[in-house]
This record gives sequence, structure tokens and C-alpha cells, in this order.
Amino acid sequence: MQAVVNRGGWQSGNALALLLKGKHGTFSRKFANAFDNNSSLAPQLVVSYTPPNTTPLNATFAITSGGDDVNEVSSVLTTGDSTVWVGTGSSATASWTGLRFSNITLPRGAVIVSARLEVYSSSNQWIQLGMNIWGNAADNALAFSGSILPSARSRTTAVVAHSSNENWNTVGWKVLQDVTPLVQEIVNRSGWQSGNALALMMQGTFGTTSRKFVSSFEGNSSQAVRLVVQYRL
Repeated sequence: MQAVVNRGGWQSGNALALLLKGKHGTFSRKFANAFDNNSSLAPQLVVSYTPPNTTPLNATFAITSGGDDVNEVSSVLTTGDSTVWVGTGSSATASWTGLRFSNITLPRGAVIVSARLEVYSSSNQWIQLGMNIWGNAADNALAFSGSILPSARSRTTAVVAHSSNENWNTVGWKVLQDVTPLVQEIVNRSGWQSGNALALMMQGTFGTTSRKFVSSFEGNSSQAVRLVVQYRL
């Protein structure tokens, strides 16, 4: 039963068939009532199950280490600044932002209702942004380093394209981008476990220095980039 209802194409209301193959001697059998003889006495399938949680659960995961919010331009990694930028740095084709969130307490196979990146802007900013965003296709994302750059990581099949031209004319939290398909693909991995780390990589796609600066963990840990998730078990 469990194997059938777990199939990717299964839907409530579908038909299900069971096949019973005898394994004892010839004519070792018992007779039961058939539907054709008496429909009220036909074989029954009696199932006990726990309904899925229909109320979404909420979780927020923030950057918790200075090395987990980084920038990379032309294979040179920058860490430790009081801000991290999103968008495009001094290279129009080789500008990256890396974000790593540790201790993601989402169970494998959780249904991600929504997942969004939120950033804290500490100044007024208005410039056009263009980015492609991937997840790191890994069961437990490693920390960033000069040998494990954002640009060099294996990427999820899913990619999110970001394009915006918004005036951040107030200081405070901003919703940067929905990344639901990236988080869903990662928690669906066969090796994913609750408590693992998850990383996102953002490549600038707009003009040189088309970027915005947001608070980093080093600048203010309470204003570090956060991943806000709604999910169902």
C-alpha cells in the first residue's frame, strides 16, 4: 500500500490492485465471497492512516557564521565585510554571492509551501538587479572557501531568475526572492537529513556593479540574511 500511494503520479481516487500468488501445494486454497455473488460481502481493503498535516509550519533560518555570506568576483573570494552585495560586481559574467544556512531542520521530503530570501538594507538604494539563483546540489553543503567557491559548486536542476528595479527607500527587511523550487529539490535528495546545511549561489546577470548591499553576519548578526520557509510534513 505504502509503495503505491508514494508513487509520483498517485492521486486520491485512483484505483489500486493487489496480486496474490499461491505458493503451497495444488488446490491449497480457500473460497471467499465474490462481488458477483453478493456485493455486500465482497473482499474489503481496510486501511488505517494518519492524515497529512494540512496546516503549514513556519521556520526561519539565518546566516550564523561569518564565512557563510560571501562574494566572489573572477574566482576571488571576499569574506568578513560588514555588508554582502547581491547582483553584479566588477565582472559582468563572473560575479557571485554565496549564502550558506546551517542546521536546516526540515525533514527529508517535506512539502515546501514557500521559501523566500529576506535581506536587511541599512541604507536607501535604487539600482536594477539581475541574477540567476541556484541551490547547491549537495546533501550537506560545505562551507565556502578559496577552493570551494560559489561558482564551482554543483547546482540544482531548478534555477530561479531574479529581475528587479525597486527603490529601497527605507531601512529594514526586504523580500529579495522566492526560492521555493530550490529548497524543495534539496530536501527531496535521498541523502538529505534534518539538521544539514543548505547553500544558495547567485550569479549576477546585469551590468557591472549593478548590485545592492545588505547586512552581513559580521556587520550585525541579528540582521544577517535569512531564509523564511513554510512547509508541510
